[in-house]
Amino acid sequence: MKRSNIILIIQAVCMYMIHIPFYLILILAKIPSISFETVKILFTIGFSFMSVMAPVCIVSFIFASLNIIRSGRSPLKTALIVKIVLIPWYIFNLLVCILLLAGFLNPWLMMAIPLLICVEVVITYIFMLSTSAHSVFYTIKYLFCKKIKPNKTMTVALVFHFIFCLDIVGAVILYMEMAKQNGLNSDF
Repeated sequence: MKRSNIILIIQAVCMYMIHIPFYLILILAKIPSISFETVKILFTIGFSFMSVMAPVCIVSFIFASLNIIRSGRSPLKTALIVKIVLIPWYIFNLLVCILLLAGFLNPWLMMAIPLLICVEVVITYIFMLSTSAHSVFYTIKYLFCKKIKPNKTMTVALVFHFIFCLDIVGAVILYMEMAKQNGLNSDF
């Protein structure tokens, strides 16, 4: 489905836009006379971009669920490319999360560290699921229509789509398995 592919690309671009202010903060951290107000503004901009991701993820999930109902172009290749393109984003996201945790190593804020970890993990997991949903729903539709045969490889690939880091491996396995089963099908 063309909309699935477009929203995956939009989501990847928006995810990188979230980190641009944080990149700038890390670059400006090397400057000794940087004002705290500048850092505060950049943090605010970064978290504002994060709030924009909520509607993008909702639209992404909606378009992914439409893959079950409607026929169209396969989102598997686009989802795989987006997942590979987002690898640096997830690495930098881990760095940002660790730096936020380091900021909470203050006796007054230390009690909030478990909550911060939960929030960071949930947000990152939602981002990951919204890119995985397109491939998962598309594959489920094909399994129910009996256009492809379920096997262990496909099951492992679908399960991997729900696990951090393994979602990329799952996307590769799923793409290769669907290509093998469909050949050069025009729908794939």
